Amino acid sequence: MFFLAFLPLAGYFFWLVLLQNRRQPTVLNGVQDFMFLSVGLLGLFTLGPGRLVIPISVITFWGCSIWLFWMVFYFSIAYLFAQQLMQQIVIYHCPPNVFIPQLVELAKKLDQHARLEGNVLFLPDFGIQCTITGYRWGLVLKATGYEQDNLKWKLLQQNITTVCNSFQNPANKKAILLGFFSSILLLFAVVGFVVHDISVLVNVFLDYWY
Repeated sequence: MFFLAFLPLAGYFFWLVLLQNRRQPTVLNGVQDFMFLSVGLLGLFTLGPGRLVIPISVITFWGCSIWLFWMVFYFSIAYLFAQQLMQQIVIYHCPPNVFIPQLVELAKKLDQHARLEGNVLFLPDFGIQCTITGYRWGLVLKATGYEQDNLKWKLLQQNITTVCNSFQNPANKKAILLGFFSSILLLFAVVGFVVHDISVLVNVFLDYWY
């Protein structure tokens, strides 16, 4: 169980590597981005430290089904937290010096009074105000100032996706390091699980015959 806890995390790192090597930037909303991260950490909470809060008697009575219940429980909690990130847009693998001018041009098409002040983008007539910051090998646009319409955020995300599809980024060489790390983590998880299983079988065999 301990080694299986690292498999979702290794999968999440591989997913990041794929995003960093795509030709076009990848645009996600805050909920999607947070849920991908949650899936990566789900194994650690369900099969790792998180299982320590489950009484042994419950495990004995319910068997493997308790792990499924605990996984759904953690995933539901993560989804509730993710709803707070609805008004957020995450763009992976985009060069800021190229993307931000494109974003300002896009904003002016949606709102002729749009302007960028520092790292804050204002679209007063469209009803959106957001900060632009660095975020996990990409950029994040996060609502700020006041409550904003989720439908307008979805429209902004769709327009940003259209702009990003016209980009032709080179492969990100930094992602190779992450790919190597995630490969080591995956190898550790698989080999650890297999070796542990083999050792258990050997011990059972020895206990039976000797």
